Amino acid sequence: MLSMQGLNESNPVLRAGNNPLHDLDERERQLALFLAEGKSMTTATALAGYGPAGMGGRDRKKKVEDPRIIKAVNFLRKKSEESILTSRKKVLEGFLEAIEQAKMLSEPMTQIAGWREIGKLCGYYAPEVKEINVNIGAKRVIGQLEVLSDQELLDIIEKDREAIEGEATLLLSDPHNSEASEKHDGTPEAPA
Repeated sequence: MLSMQGLNESNPVLRAGNNPLHDLDERERQLALFLAEGKSMTTATALAGYGPAGMGGRDRKKKVEDPRIIKAVNFLRKKSEESILTSRKKVLEGFLEAIEQAKMLSEPMTQIAGWREIGKLCGYYAPEVKEINVNIGAKRVIGQLEVLSDQELLDIIEKDREAIEGEATLLLSDPHNSEASEKHDGTPEAPA
């Protein structure tokens, strides 16, 4: 992350071409930096010197919504992301170089340790997130069945039994069904 000391003219970020920070005065630069760091509007404006935290809400909002400030905040965030990615890449390259040296020296435990660190850096050791999907519809049906009387449950069972027997009769009478060529008791019928 960039720091307040890093916003002086000797910083290469400020010297880069198309730098929106050039268009800002020192307090505006500080405001952009604090906003880029994720501080709230109230905190960032107070830290940048735009009065006490409890005063001038409209003026603070107007200042934070200034297109030059927004452009500078986006610029600083992008530079911060680039530096993080660069340093991560350098760390990874360093581990790979150390693993290669351990391989040449025939030190397998050092190689394993190096690969373990790369795995951590890449996030391979992060805990897995398991998603459990609970079917609320099934719980609702069970709840409805629990409140039914015994007679109502028997009526439902009788209807389902009739439906199941009806489907079995249809299957047995279908000439295109391979099960239809067998008798109801499971023995094959003689061809007609």
